[in-house]
Formats: sequence, C-alpha cells, structure tokens
Amino acid sequence: MSKDSINISDFTGIFLKMAEKANVNGGNTLEDVEISIFDDIKSTYNPKTNTFIFENELYGETDIVSGQYAKLTEPNVSSRIDKQPIPEEIDKEIKNLQAIQQAKNYAALEAVKHNKTIMIHKLVNDKEVNFSYNKASIENYIINDSKDAKGNKITYFSDITDIREKPFTLRTKEECRKLIEFNNMVNSAINAGIDYGVDPKLIIVIIQSEVGYDGLNDKVTGKNGKGYMQVTSSPVVDMLGAYAKKNKQWQYLDNLKTDVYGPEIEELFKSRGFNTDCSAEEKPELAEKIMDYLKENKDADFNIRLGTLIFRQKLNKSKGNIQIAAQNYNGNKQKYAYGIAIKRNYRLINIKQKNTNIT
Repeated sequence: MSKDSINISDFTGIFLKMAEKANVNGGNTLEDVEISIFDDIKSTYNPKTNTFIFENELYGETDIVSGQYAKLTEPNVSSRIDKQPIPEEIDKEIKNLQAIQQAKNYAALEAVKHNKTIMIHKLVNDKEVNFSYNKASIENYIINDSKDAKGNKITYFSDITDIREKPFTLRTKEECRKLIEFNNMVNSAINAGIDYGVDPKLIIVIIQSEVGYDGLNDKVTGKNGKGYMQVTSSPVVDMLGAYAKKNKQWQYLDNLKTDVYGPEIEELFKSRGFNTDCSAEEKPELAEKIMDYLKENKDADFNIRLGTLIFRQKLNKSKGNIQIAAQNYNGNKQKYAYGIAIKRNYRLINIKQKNTNIT
C-alpha cells in the first residue's frame, strides 16, 4: 500500500482547508472520504518529523454512515444521534468528529506559530544569543525573493505555493516529494538554529548560496562538499580531533573538539549511530563513515545541523562578524564575494521578515 506524508506546516494546502470545513459556522461540511483521513490523525502523527502519514486506501471509503443517525451538515453531535443505543458505526462517527476537532486545533495552533515572529533568547556555551524568526517570511523569501550569485531568481522551490493550493489527492508524486523536501529543509534550519543558537535566516541564506536549495542533488557539489550546507571532510576531521598532518595523514586526539564546536557534536554524531568514543587510531575510519553518510543519505536534518555547528564555530571565531564567518565557512577563491552575498541576503531576509503582515 502506498503512503504519502503531509507536513502540518502546509497550512495553505488541504490540511487547513479540511480543518476549516470541519467547523464552518459550527457545522461540518467534510465529505466521508475526508473524515476517514482525520479518523487516523492520532495514530499517524509523528512528532519527530511533524508529519501525518495518510494511506491512499482511505480515499476509497464512502458512505461511512447514513440514515437517521448521522447527517454531516447538522450543527452538533446531539442533533445527529438517535436516543437509542449507539451502533458501532455511529460510535465511529463520533470518534471521527473528535479527531476532526483535534485536527482543527492542531492547525489553528500551528498556523499561529507559522505567522508569528518568534523571539529567541538563550545562552549558548556561556554566550548570550538573541535573534527572531518568522516561518512564513522565511518561506516567502525562499519561494519569491531568492537570487543566485548572478542575480537570477532561484526557481527550485518557486512552485511550492501552487502545489500547496492543490487538493492533496490531486498532487503528483513529484509534487508531494518536493513539498516534503521544502518542509524538511525549512524545519531543519529552524530547529538547528534554535537548538544551536544560530539565526535560522542565516542558515537559509547559506543554503541559498551553497546549492540554491537543491540540497539533495548529488551533482550540486563543491570540492567534496555534501548536501544543503556543502559540508566537506576538512571540518569533519577537525571536529573529531585532528590537529596536524603527518605523511599526508591526519593525526587525531582521543576526544572531540567540544571546546571549539560545542558539546552538541557528540550528541549529533551518536544520534546517527557514530561511535565517537573510539580511539585516535579509529578516527580516520569514522571520518570516512560520516562523509559516506553525508553523501549517500538524504538526511536534511543531520546535514544542516552539522553545517550549523561548523558555521557557529566560524561566528565565534570572528566574534559575530557574519561576513568574515561566511568567508571562513566557504574558504574558496571567491570567499570575499561569498561573504558579501551572505551579508546582503541576510539583510534582505530580515527586511522580508520586518515587512511580513502578522495575523
């Protein structure tokens, strides 16, 4: 049985529309096929990925309940149910309606978060970090305002708005895949930024400059760069404790460089099954495994988190100077122009946030 996932942040798409239909003027205008989707909302919600999985089989259900026991357009539950003992199918109807209300509540809460500017104040490695982000303005910037180094509009995600406006059942597999990719990229940037104390808007403009958001395309690479943040082997071996080359081989310490990159790196590596408690002699093999994982897996969260920790180290080293940090993150011959572009795009995405109408 084929399955698709829909991210709860896809508010302009079918999820929000269905939630709205579930409570129009206190009534319910959902079709049977839509009710069957919400019937499984609890069991299919994945808090880690913030998605729901809907089995295509659900769309084939019709006439869940008929007759005197249930009229979907009635304004409340009590007017739909006969006083005689509730048959099993009516009990299912009630549970469906409860699930619909939960779905509506989910959508309402997440819609507020989606459009609200969130202020972050936290201590990161004994340093105070302050920034704000607005998810809607970040998405709008990616879809409508991103440009490449030559000033041309980046069109990779320019069709997301059109995809979201399509009913879920009418989206092609490619459209579903692209929407999931978009949601994962944005959510990963926001989560990494909050957890590691780096403005998510900075992470987004780095991805913009590195790969034009096409982070899952193996052909979009620099010198052994991988994924959204184009992570290379050099900072990875540095994280693992490499300190010098001898006979063209890195020399390693037993410990990770948590004093430089922060204690989060150990948790991040272990979350993907990498044993960082290994000896210095085993570190070269570990570095190769990490780079292979970056290349072979479409793990947006890991790539973006790893790149964010690397960029945070550059920010700390430059004492918060974004342009210098970006130049050091990039490190190639065009690094000065790269730093200028990051600073310019960061300013533009901040302006986009400032001008967003908050509802």
